[in-house]
Amino acid sequence: MIMPAAGGRIPGSGPRIPPPGRNDMTFSRDPATCAFPPHPDLPGPAGDAAQPVPESALSRLHGWLRQAPAERAPLAAVPAVWTAAEILHAAGVPGLVPGAGMLAAAGIAYGIGESHARGADAEHPRLRGAELGAAAGLTGAWVTAATIWGPLAGPGHLLSIAYGIGAGGGYWWLRAHEAVRAARARRDAAARDAAQWAARRAWWHRLAPRLGLHGSHLLALDQTLLGDTMLIDTRGTGRRASQLAGRDLAERIGEIEMIPVGRIDVTTDRIPGRLRISIRRVDPWAQPVRHPATAADSPYAGHVPCPATIREPLVIGIDPETGRPLQVSLWDKKGGKVVLIAGKKDAGKTVLLNDLTERVTACPDALLLQVNLSKVLEDEIWAPLAGASALNQAGRARRTLQFACDVIVARSRSGRRTPVHQPTPAEPLIVLKIDEIDEVAKLEDCRTLLTFIASKCRSEGVALVEAGQRATARWTGGADLRANIDIAIWGKFGRAGEARHVAGQEIDLPDMGAYGEGASGVFGVTELGAGGDYARGRTFYLHEIDDLERIVRERLAARQPCALEPALAGLADAWARITGTGGPGGTDNAGPGQPGGGPARAGPDDDEDGCPGRAARYDADGTRASLAAARSAGTAPAGIPPVPPGMEAHAAAVQAERRRQFMEQYTDVSLPEADQAALRAMLTRPGGVTTRTAAAVLPWSHRQIHRQLTRWRQEGTARLEGKGSGSRWHAAPPGTPPGPWLHAVPDPGEEATS
Repeated sequence: MIMPAAGGRIPGSGPRIPPPGRNDMTFSRDPATCAFPPHPDLPGPAGDAAQPVPESALSRLHGWLRQAPAERAPLAAVPAVWTAAEILHAAGVPGLVPGAGMLAAAGIAYGIGESHARGADAEHPRLRGAELGAAAGLTGAWVTAATIWGPLAGPGHLLSIAYGIGAGGGYWWLRAHEAVRAARARRDAAARDAAQWAARRAWWHRLAPRLGLHGSHLLALDQTLLGDTMLIDTRGTGRRASQLAGRDLAERIGEIEMIPVGRIDVTTDRIPGRLRISIRRVDPWAQPVRHPATAADSPYAGHVPCPATIREPLVIGIDPETGRPLQVSLWDKKGGKVVLIAGKKDAGKTVLLNDLTERVTACPDALLLQVNLSKVLEDEIWAPLAGASALNQAGRARRTLQFACDVIVARSRSGRRTPVHQPTPAEPLIVLKIDEIDEVAKLEDCRTLLTFIASKCRSEGVALVEAGQRATARWTGGADLRANIDIAIWGKFGRAGEARHVAGQEIDLPDMGAYGEGASGVFGVTELGAGGDYARGRTFYLHEIDDLERIVRERLAARQPCALEPALAGLADAWARITGTGGPGGTDNAGPGQPGGGPARAGPDDDEDGCPGRAARYDADGTRASLAAARSAGTAPAGIPPVPPGMEAHAAAVQAERRRQFMEQYTDVSLPEADQAALRAMLTRPGGVTTRTAAAVLPWSHRQIHRQLTRWRQEGTARLEGKGSGSRWHAAPPGTPPGPWLHAVPDPGEEATS
């Protein structure tokens, strides 16, 4: 985008001063009546058709003095003081009057100077009281002398000459004073800004028609680390800002800038009738942002202190445009939060969870509980810093969720004096982190526990963080749980419609895949029910195993063992079971320095207590088991009861009849000997033959050939391998038993099959 030449710093926002006779509500598509001049397409030196209003000389003098009072007021005062002294002398006023006035003026000047000097700083220095008092005193002394002897007294009008020299020297000293020089610099900068802002507004008026925004106005232009952001007033276009925001406008800007559309964001502002256009001219995703814990020279080290506190938002990344931190709050004055993290595989959820876990474990007033029934590589590394970890252990996962529910109930009965639990190192915030939430949600009893935690955790010092690949109600644990989500973090998805599940249809969240140009680790953060505002950026890169292990080792050395608070004393047995430090069904696997035990090993009942085993986890509603049972029932031979005594002859006759009926129904065919020989030759080929291949060679139908092959199968001279379209017929080796047929009763002398 062609920008006007820079003549100084770019203002954060430009002045919106309408011309005389107009106000901010005067809008028209006719640029001659526009409230935001200049318009370069109109006649006139400034591109504005409005003619200046004549002003009086006194008004112009007043404006001239107000623009730089410290420099220009003395120029007007010098002749005025000399004239006043001449009048006083001619009127015969006693010298006592100006002398008394001199003392009063010096005192007042001193007081004013000292008052202003107290509010001075490096950017706004002030004239000190002594300097103002001395200037007033010297001027008053000359006026007193001139009143007594006259301004022209002395040889060669010496008194007037002294006055002129003193006035000139004083004015030179005044202009060189740091306060006056600073005021002059601010005035010059304001003039440059005003000129530059006028040029930028004119530039926008030239650009707007090319974008289909004729009648719009530039309200603000801010430079970012990657480009710039513009705020546009669209009320003069005759269209709603929501109608203009979209890919079409982004493509028009991309055609001019010659940059990918993904680097251009066009969104509506919170105030109706405004568009916000953000342009990123630099690729922000070329390199990942290293975590400050792994980069000694990171400029973001101040955002991730250790130790930290869970009472403050946790920084998990950075906004590459503004440099502001990307934050997630797990607790605020309203209580604990329920956080959902959603994104497709390769979106960077694992790295984000590492960032979040690093921050939680850096807070002495937070206690981490981990649940993961899927991939657990990183969670096993963080386990020594966690209070408890249920990693690929369905039973322990259930008990961990039950423990969180018991904490909520126990703390509600603790008799505290605050409506919301206040996290401290002695009574920490319980942070329940669940990765691959869909695996836990498949367990029906765990889904009930999750719903209770999400709906009751806020005031009792429990926070829930769940991560998964989708944000649907079924995936995240049910509609009741999803209704209680406080903060949603979303990354890229395979389909644009998936993002609508994060915040619902009411909020239009940006596509992180398009914003991040497909890069991993790009996420947006929004507080649901807070008006639709969101922050976005890239998470810190914290994924290398060596970095994770180093952080864990350093923190273990200074970590204090975890002890349950008095209000949770009744949960000691439950705590021992989920931490593996003893108790019923637990294993004593606490490691040195570990608050709740080392990486969890499966105890004898980790898959019991009513929780399905690992295979059953993937079939919570029993659908797959039902299908498998139906298949097994359809392929297994039917169970036949034994033949009652005395019925053997009748059973043999029935079996023979059933065999005859079967052979007549399904194998009643007789091909000529020559064709049978050709078909048998096909069976001996490597790989066998299909009925359709044989039907294409022999002059018989597919059904007739299939019946012949079925007869041979019953006779034990042919066999069928494979299923469906991949099945093929082969010659059976000698001694092959007859193929399966429609069982009624077992053959005489054979045992009944089941």
